[in-house]
Order: sequence, then structure tokens, then C-alpha cells
Amino acid sequence: MSQECKIKDVEVVHQGKWLQTELITYTDPNGTQRQWEGLSYAHKQTDPEMPDSVIVVPVLKRNLHHNCFVLVKQFRPPIAACCLEFPAGMCDKNQESVHDVALRELFEETGYTGMIADETAVNLPTSLDPGSESPSTAIANVIIDGDDPKNIDCKPHLDEGEFTEVVLLPVRGLLGRLKQLVADSKTLLRIDSRLYALALGLEMGITLNCKTKDYDNLDTHDSSTVGNVYLNKK
Repeated sequence: MSQECKIKDVEVVHQGKWLQTELITYTDPNGTQRQWEGLSYAHKQTDPEMPDSVIVVPVLKRNLHHNCFVLVKQFRPPIAACCLEFPAGMCDKNQESVHDVALRELFEETGYTGMIADETAVNLPTSLDPGSESPSTAIANVIIDGDDPKNIDCKPHLDEGEFTEVVLLPVRGLLGRLKQLVADSKTLLRIDSRLYALALGLEMGITLNCKTKDYDNLDTHDSSTVGNVYLNKK
């Protein structure tokens, strides 16, 4: 590359309540000026260190039970179907930390109370869809003590107009369970790509000689990511 790409101008083409479309003018590595259509949140973060949203990957741990991912199923108008996904939400401009936002969204969407498993991983910035939109997101790994009385018979605390169904799926065999849910659903059901990517990654770990018994023996209070598998090196 002869030079770095540079953003020259960003023109807002349309702004709605939550989202806006943009026409981005930039120069490519050869110095040629080009344009790109993009999408961003209408109210962007002023703090460059703060992500636009947080995705929560919650694992429910209970005695005498398999570890389970806590997921939410809700209707998504853009795809005209229900989607199974991780709890998530936008970061408001009210000085909340990313950790606070993650735990709040988990409580609101599922009713569960948890703790951040890996605080350092939350600060790693990621992009949702860098080819079409600019919002960044943080991914929070959360552990839920299912034997805690406050985490028994939980119910979501949703805002007006929000409708979600909490779905618990075992960590072991997640990919197969997702495929079965889609096949058995009487209505169109989509799987969020981030959830599917995690399920596929766990399955790939098995094919790479992973010790499957470690799924239920993971020390989830360790700094390692929940769902990590140990690979045998031959």
C-alpha cells in the first residue's frame, strides 16, 4: 500500500430516531477518492473509549445441572422473524461503565443477576458489521450463580413495547440444539450470527481433539473466557 486510507467527509443522508445513513468519502491506499454508504447510530458516543453497545454472553451455573447459556428470543422487524440471540443493549450517555451496562441489560432482558467473568476482555473493541455500519460493541462474559435465591424463577424487566422469551441452552452440544430449534420451530426462526459463531467454535474445538468433559468442569471464575476448551497437542 502506497499510503493509508483516510476519511475525507461524512455526509448524513437520512437521520431517524435511532439510526442514520451516511455517505462516506475517503481515499484508498492508492490515493484515489471513493465513496461508501454506511450506517451508524443517530446519537454517537462522545467518549472514544466507550462502545456503542454491549453484548452479554451469560452462563448459568447450577449444582447438578449442565452449564447453560442464557439467551433471548424476540421478534426483529427488519428480518420479519424471531431471532435467538444473546442479551444486548446500547450504552447510554449517563456515565455508566461497560460492566454496569452489561449487568443491567442482563437483568432487564432475563431477570438474572450475574458477575463479570473477565473484566479485561470487556474492554476489547469489536465491530458489529464493519462493511456497512460504524457502531462498536463490547462483549461481556457473565457468570450467573443459579443456586442464588435471587436467580430462581427470574422474570424479565422489560420496557414498554419490548417482548422477549428467555431460552436456556446447554453449553455442550449448543450447535446441534440450535439446528434442532430452527428445524422444530413452527414459525421462521433465525439465529444471531454471533451466537452461531460461538456454537460453531465450540464444535470445532471438539473436532480438534478437545476434551469434551471439560465443558462442565471449566473454572468460570478464572480470567479465561467461558466456553473455552482445552486442546490436546499431539
